[in-house]
Amino acid sequence: ETQSTSFRVLDRIPNCILNHISGSQVHKQTLEQYEIYQVQSEQEKEIYFQQAKAEHGSYYAWHGSSPCNWHNILRTGLQVMSGSKYQRNGAAYGEGIYVSPDFGLAMSYSRHYNGTFQTQTPELKTGVAFVEVVNSPTILIKGTIHVVPADYLVQIRYVFLMT
Repeated sequence: ETQSTSFRVLDRIPNCILNHISGSQVHKQTLEQYEIYQVQSEQEKEIYFQQAKAEHGSYYAWHGSSPCNWHNILRTGLQVMSGSKYQRNGAAYGEGIYVSPDFGLAMSYSRHYNGTFQTQTPELKTGVAFVEVVNSPTILIKGTIHVVPADYLVQIRYVFLMT
C-alpha cells in the first residue's frame, strides 16, 4: 500500500505561519511546544486543490482534532466524515470539514485541551493542523467557524503535534 502523504520534520516555525499569527492571540512560544511537520499531499489531491485555488483564491486556517483521529488524518488527509460512522463531532452547521482562523477554537476540538494539556493519550496529547482553504463560495462561515463542504477544498500544510 502506498502512503498518500509525505512529511518533513521542521526545527522552526515557517514564516508563512509566523506571518499568519502576527497580531493574533496565538503566540510563537505556544507553537514552539509542538513537533512541527510539513505535509505534502498526494499529487492528484494537490492538483484538484490548485485548480480550485486558481479560480477562487485561498486563505489559511486551523483544524483541531482528537488524538485518536490524527493517525488517519495524517495517512489520508482531511475528509468529510459527516453522516458516516467515522464522524467524531457534531455537525451543528452542516456537513463538512470544520476549520477556523481562531487557533484556540481549533484547539478546543482536540478534546484533550481545555487550557491545559491532559494525558489521557500519553503518546499524543494534542494536535492541530495549519491548513490552506480554497476561498470557495460554497464554504459556510458562521463567525470563526468555517465549514468546508468538500475534501478537495482544503489541504493540510503543517501539523503541530504535542507528544
